[in-house]
Amino acid sequence: EIISKIPINPYHQEESGVIYCADCLDVMKYMPDKCVDLVLTDPPYRGDFGHGGGMMTGNRLKTHLDIGEKVGSSPDFDVTRFIPTILQKGKSSLIWCSCKQLPEIFKFISPRFNLITWVKTNPVPLVKNKLFNDCEYCVCFLDNSFSYPDIPISEKKTAYIMKNGQDVNINHPTPKPINLIIRNLIQFSNENDLILDSFLGSG
Repeated sequence: EIISKIPINPYHQEESGVIYCADCLDVMKYMPDKCVDLVLTDPPYRGDFGHGGGMMTGNRLKTHLDIGEKVGSSPDFDVTRFIPTILQKGKSSLIWCSCKQLPEIFKFISPRFNLITWVKTNPVPLVKNKLFNDCEYCVCFLDNSFSYPDIPISEKKTAYIMKNGQDVNINHPTPKPINLIIRNLIQFSNENDLILDSFLGSG
């Protein structure tokens, strides 16, 4: 029913989900009100890569700086204005971000929130005149009537210590481990929920 309302051809479609290769704002504006059970997404991070403490050079450095210039140096969180409209009452939205993006994200959505922290055991060594980038954050905005699923105590953590997913063959400096995203889904969704990722990518 939702797909029929979006006048953009899916890039990939199967029973478990649909992928659109398009500007997320162009897709979300056609989505019906209150149609999503969970928003779980990871916008581009700021592009202040520097020079990696001398560790990142040549084509690899140029690629990171180009990516930062295109999508990260002035991040656009306009997508968040759609979230209160498409999210069902009593549900939640989870936005992964860097520490520098936290002030921007907090401008947009509900004051009721939790903060989940991912501590990387193998961070990228960007350490020239700065501390390690060994933490990323997930801001969990909750509707006032949100209730957590009935899950074991062991699944109620707000901090996870895991290595990044670089053992997966993708061109991304710090891909999130699949188990981390599984933890998000266990904590904030139920079976058969409709989940939106508006920034689906390799990270």
